[in-house]
Amino acid sequence: MVRMAAIDHTNNPVSNISPHLGRWAWFGIVLVLLGVFYTGVVRNLDPVGDKFFFHMYPGGGDFVYPYNGARALLAGVDPYTHDVPELFDPWGRDEPVNGIIFRQFYPPSHLAAYVPLVLITDGNFRAASRLWFHLNLLGLLTLSLVSCLLVARVFRWSYTFEMYGAMLFPSMLFALCMNQGVAIGLERGQSDIFTATLCWVGVLAWLCEKRFLPLLLVVTAALFKGYAILFALGLCLLGLIEGRRLLPIFAGAILPILILVVPVLEHFPK
Repeated sequence: MVRMAAIDHTNNPVSNISPHLGRWAWFGIVLVLLGVFYTGVVRNLDPVGDKFFFHMYPGGGDFVYPYNGARALLAGVDPYTHDVPELFDPWGRDEPVNGIIFRQFYPPSHLAAYVPLVLITDGNFRAASRLWFHLNLLGLLTLSLVSCLLVARVFRWSYTFEMYGAMLFPSMLFALCMNQGVAIGLERGQSDIFTATLCWVGVLAWLCEKRFLPLLLVVTAALFKGYAILFALGLCLLGLIEGRRLLPIFAGAILPILILVVPVLEHFPK
């Protein structure tokens, strides 16, 4: 497991917290694990079957939209109203809006973020979908580790982290990987695991006194679906309140916009 260096808590507002988890904290962890375990096995209860979500064969049902949107950008056609059959949704979910069939429902910045995947996989959707699945698994591993490191900071664990982490890390990983919300995200190829990873790594980086990296990660996450916009604005506001190291904060916030927004600015609503 990860060995953490001793942390200076002289200016830490939680420095008076006990370095040990209390009984209610452990009860909460066990309750989460049991809940995930039960919802994973209850599908075998009579009548047996998939009781949580239906699988969209052969997979990648949500991944196809941003991926084909990125393919449309590279092909030089409008990802929202194009008429290229090979870029249509294979499941036929495109919908008419005011008499126009829309082929896309994600913001242009989200589509731009998938351009590297298209280039890496040479436009092969199946290969890209499998690659995205494993990137999401890597994200879940990262989220588990980051969760442990955040707990370690709060409870002032240092070299004793190996003892706690031996149980906490696999518990976090189990809870994340086996719950049904994550399962549907993996099966559909959604981006929420990736953006959640960006946000929580950003939190850890902020606590480690970094300013450029947190804003870079969180603003990038916000440009996918917009869920992290308030979080990004909050970090910017917190940085302004601190009144120091403003240049890294603004640089970290502006760089993702230059990369993911400016090149596709023409596709944003006028």
